This record gives sequence, C-alpha cells and structure tokens, in this order.
Amino acid sequence: MPNAMFMLSGIILMSVEGPSFGTPVFTSEDQNACFIQSSSDERYIDEFVRLPLRQNWRKNFRELRSNRSFVVGTPFLYGFRDADERLTVDEKFVLQLKLHDEFDRYSRFPFLSFAIAGFLENAELIVRISKTKDIRAAIDNGELALPPFLEALDAEQMGVTEVRSAPQTYFSPERVERLKELWEAGLSASQIALDLGGITRNAVIGKVHRLGLRGRTKGPSGDLESIREVILSSNVAPSDEHHKALTELDEATCHWPIDSPDSPEFKFCGAPTLAGLPYCASHARIAYRPASDRPQRPG
Repeated sequence: MPNAMFMLSGIILMSVEGPSFGTPVFTSEDQNACFIQSSSDERYIDEFVRLPLRQNWRKNFRELRSNRSFVVGTPFLYGFRDADERLTVDEKFVLQLKLHDEFDRYSRFPFLSFAIAGFLENAELIVRISKTKDIRAAIDNGELALPPFLEALDAEQMGVTEVRSAPQTYFSPERVERLKELWEAGLSASQIALDLGGITRNAVIGKVHRLGLRGRTKGPSGDLESIREVILSSNVAPSDEHHKALTELDEATCHWPIDSPDSPEFKFCGAPTLAGLPYCASHARIAYRPASDRPQRPG
C-alpha cells in the first residue's frame, strides 16, 4: 500500500556500547512486523522493507518511539546514540546540527569521529582526524578509506602515505562540463553520479564545492548555522493551494504529509521549499524546532 503508515519503534545500533550511528526501525499499523526504510538517494523514503523474523539484529536494538507517522515520500531518517546514551532519530540536517555542535565530545573515539566528520561532509574535520595516529595507520594499511569528495587533496595535506579515493580521471573536462550542465538543470548529486557512472554522490558533492556551485548542497547560505537562522526567522503560514500527490513531488516542493495516510484526501504540502531542505518555510519551523520545544509523548 503506497500510503501505508509506519511508526518509529527504535534503532539498530552499529555498536552495542557507547556512542554509535544506527538504523531506524519502524512498525506497521498492525504492529505485527518491523521494517527499515529504503531510498535510492537517502533523501526521501522510497519504501519500507520488512526485517527478517530471525532475531540476530535484536541484540543491538534499542527502543525509541515517536508521535510522528512516516510514509513513502517523507524524508529519510538517520539514527544516533550520543555520549549520554540518548537516542536520536531525525532527518540528516537535524542530526548534522546536533553532531556539529557536539563534535568535540567524541574526540576520544577516533573512528567514530572520522565517521561523524564524513557524515557532516566536513573536509577540514576529516583532514584533522586523519592526521591522528590510529586513523593515519588505518588509512595507510588500507583498512579505512577517505570519503570520495576529498579526492582533490594530496597525501601530504592529509598526513598519510597515500590517499585512497576516487581517481582524478573521474572528472575529465568533458565530465566536468556534463556535471555543470546537470547541476544547473536541478538534478541531485545522486542523480548526477548515476548519469556520469562510476562515481559516488559524495564525489559529485566534493567537485561541486570546488567548482563554486555550492548553493544547492548546503541550503540557503552554505552552512548549518545559516540554515538554522533562516528556518527560525521564517514565519509563513501554510496554504492548501499547493497540495500535491506523491507522484507530483520533486526537490522544489514541500514533502510534509497532509491528513492521514489512509484518507482518500491524503496529500503532501507541495509549497516551494527552502533551498536545500525538503520542507517549505512553515513546515521547516515545525520539523526543525529544538527538541526541548517539542511536545512530549505521554507516559
């Protein structure tokens, strides 16, 4: 059912103890099965995939519930357990804000810090962490690879023996021109990577940054704090004149669901989005308000 509704039930953590990234787990309306989300570009949920009945994934499962419902077409979610054992499941932008603000708390976890820096797509942090003893050794030994969007940095800059990343031939002059053409046409980094072939979304993002085509990858003015300020300063009332079906949505239209998924009138907001975000100004204020301001789940 394309409009089936799912509720968050918890996270499957990558590590049994300590801070860790994790995969959100959902339950169906009848509560008889568990699901994880699937997406071709990790921006919007394409489908919910049923987890196998075997229990091996449950050893790393931690319960976490939310009042929000999720359907196909809503933004993709990420999970994390922080240094205080708090569980967070939210959209990438929200989790990036949290980890950006708390990054120094994880300095004693070099491999986690490296993963967080990659999640933040922050080249400066990755360069800094890659010069630490453990990470440098792991990269030199081939046990750890640098994110592809760093292929422009040489080994001396990184402080490692060899930079293992996407080769420069991936961006021949012809491919660079094709990248520019697709970017100006409004395609996502994932779509461009598929068109060029043999390259990842992160490699496209890195090249876009170096070419100075930054406007669409980091929101209104290129950094997390600026996006946060734009959201908090926006005060536009939602309107029903833009409502769209799932098949009518694109990256420029708001993905906030309207009405219950089982309603024949179920739609998405469809209003113009804030640059780099999946929601319009009004719904961004709802989605990205601080956790302390959100209504608490009873009980």
